[in-house]
Amino acid sequence: MSRLPLPKSARPEGVQRPSPGGNGSNGDVRVLQPSTPSPQSFGLSAGSVCAEPMQRPEAEVCMDAARKGLEAVRRAWGSIQEAPALAALLAHLPRSTLHEVGLCCVERVPDEWGVPLSSLPNLGASPDCLVCHDIMASPELSSWIRTADTGALSRRQLEAILAEVPWSADGGDDRGSPDPFSGACADPLFPLDLPAGPPVRVVDAGDGRLRVQVVEVVEVKSTCPFSYRSRVGGPKGRPRGSWVLRSQAAPSDVRAAFIPQLQLEMLAAGAASGLLVQHTPNRGMTVKRVFRDDELLKSMLEVLRRFQSEFVVRVDRPPRPPADVFLDSRAQQTLLRKICQAAREAAGQQMWHVGPLSAVESSLALVEEERCSARTIASLLEWKDAPFLRRC
Repeated sequence: MSRLPLPKSARPEGVQRPSPGGNGSNGDVRVLQPSTPSPQSFGLSAGSVCAEPMQRPEAEVCMDAARKGLEAVRRAWGSIQEAPALAALLAHLPRSTLHEVGLCCVERVPDEWGVPLSSLPNLGASPDCLVCHDIMASPELSSWIRTADTGALSRRQLEAILAEVPWSADGGDDRGSPDPFSGACADPLFPLDLPAGPPVRVVDAGDGRLRVQVVEVVEVKSTCPFSYRSRVGGPKGRPRGSWVLRSQAAPSDVRAAFIPQLQLEMLAAGAASGLLVQHTPNRGMTVKRVFRDDELLKSMLEVLRRFQSEFVVRVDRPPRPPADVFLDSRAQQTLLRKICQAAREAAGQQMWHVGPLSAVESSLALVEEERCSARTIASLLEWKDAPFLRRC
């Protein structure tokens, strides 16, 4: 990735914080200044407060962002938190680099699947990034790899290789630099000729050892800490509500809805595995490895091919597909069972847990256009009883 630490324009000078006093949107809102923020902390100093009030129009913009509803807030939250989640992941992978990636298109489907690419719609997937691991294999592993076909590794062989990936529990001290983001600007280990390139490449490092380079997709899922509780009791009996902050631990399971997305990303990017990063604002994050399942992908493409032929490329006007399309078919039921099974299997994989860096570790990782709504989020993280936010 070209540069994970965000540019200065993406870091607000302070995070808006309403005082405990005040009423409604006229409450005294102050700015909490960060004390020399660093990539390691993403945090705020609890002590340095200046008396610069937030302008009323800016407060109204924050209110308007909250009025858009919970789903809009969740979408904005996921977009804002992607960068800090990737930064935290990079800090704990001392011998790996992250690479920015756009849309990866599916350009080839194995012939043995029996699903011609011409019978499918245009398919593509966009992982949040690609991670490239640089592994110095042990002599035993090197000897074993020399006899294997790295273009067609078995699941067991890939697991053995990935088990050698260095993981720094203390956030990057193994990089040999006090800055855990020093690897963010490193040149790619090798040109990524996706999707045709193999996910594993081997280079002779001498002394009987091999240097193994592995590419995985990365998908970030952020847990939104906000919920909206509505109740009756407003003017003329209208419902009214308030925003509530929930402190949730990073999930240890894997939702079945994530599996098709990850599998298609692996197919499009030519990868054999992927990392699912489940990130929370103040309770750390978990990292799970999900392996590519060709049988599952084949079933997905077969259902998609049927949908394409019955509802898209018909000579006559195609009928409108029902909400429960194919739900009663045996193929669809088999596919759903495979997806649920893959989710359970992924949940049982080795998990890395990254603890929180600070109570508001992600507040500074904001894009410029999200500045106002992000200040609303940061205010809630610091002040659960923010009066002007409760009046949404």
